[in-house]
Amino acid sequence: QVKNRKYGETPLHLQCRNSQITLSKAAALINQAPETASLLNKDDQSPLHIACQSNAMFPILKMLVQASPSMLKQRNRFGDTPLTSLWGSYSQSIPGQLSLCRVKMGLPCDEGHFQRFWAKAEFLALESYFFASSLPSEKSNDKLLAHAIICTPGCPRLMLDIALRINPDLASILDTKQNYPLHSVLLRKEPMYQQRDALKLLLKLFESAAKYRDHEGVLPLHRAIKKGISWNGGLSDIMKAAPDAMDLRDRGSCLFPFMLAASVRGGDDAALSDSFALLTARPDVVGYALLS
Repeated sequence: QVKNRKYGETPLHLQCRNSQITLSKAAALINQAPETASLLNKDDQSPLHIACQSNAMFPILKMLVQASPSMLKQRNRFGDTPLTSLWGSYSQSIPGQLSLCRVKMGLPCDEGHFQRFWAKAEFLALESYFFASSLPSEKSNDKLLAHAIICTPGCPRLMLDIALRINPDLASILDTKQNYPLHSVLLRKEPMYQQRDALKLLLKLFESAAKYRDHEGVLPLHRAIKKGISWNGGLSDIMKAAPDAMDLRDRGSCLFPFMLAASVRGGDDAALSDSFALLTARPDVVGYALLS
């Protein structure tokens, strides 16, 4: 557990910088003193951060996570988790940028370095999700990757696009609460970066998700309105995917969508504009409202 004075790093930190070819030395240090996996250097980086930045072998990452799973959510002084450290290190390299662009464009990418990187990124995202959700029994279910990316704070937004390019079926996978990834986006406490693009992509791959209620019994259209998502920010896309939801009252407020939209954000101009857009899209709903 001895740290050097300059950087405050343990022998395990130092060895994780040099584990691209062999894992025997790092593995010996972890087995001898697994508690060192939780020690931070002067930049608040754990050995897992260092391993992710340094392209360490995949088994090293697995051993570090097993020794100290809480380090999955540890942020260094730059605000990076191990996952974002891994993503940043790879995406800043020219081969990494080219590979990510190819996959995002729907082109095949058989490069070995991308396959190794993606295996690590997928592992860290899933393990972070399982650790935060206390779901040890689900650790073998890699089909929850879309949920893991959406629900893990700070997870790179581009990772969702890449995951859905590699496996479009992820958009139609239910989590343990019976939510689709579309629901997971709308249930986030903080909006995703480029949220409308994420909503459009998920709806394109599995439009039917917009017709199902989430685990709290709320339809995506109602949830989006309550979240303050604007007409041009994704509300129109959800409405087009499930137009019948316009005829249904929100279970909590008993309001139709156009009424609900007018009531959010204190009924400001933006809320009224969204309400008008909903009415314009389905003017016949006014008749239902008056009759009921």
